[in-house]
Amino acid sequence: MKKGIVLVIVFGILIVISLLAVTAINLMRQQSKITEHKISRRRKLLAAQAGMVHALEELRKGNDPTGSNVLNINGLDVDILYTPDGSGLNGTNPVEITVD
Repeated sequence: MKKGIVLVIVFGILIVISLLAVTAINLMRQQSKITEHKISRRRKLLAAQAGMVHALEELRKGNDPTGSNVLNINGLDVDILYTPDGSGLNGTNPVEITVD
């Protein structure tokens, strides 16, 4: 009789430990996805900033930064659209950076 009770208690403990392990794995998987998303967003932001620096440098040299070629910065495609028509704020020329 005592062996039967011990067996039931052991199975109960195993079930509780298994549930805790599954919950921990699920939480780690969710945190991993969140971290991956944050890293991806940060990489895109830095690529966009690099594209803006490139565009400003081309403008400083007197060149049009808009081109059919798309910059590839750390594996991300950065497209620059420069509109030299004075349609920006206070007659400035807008530069649009798109990261794909």
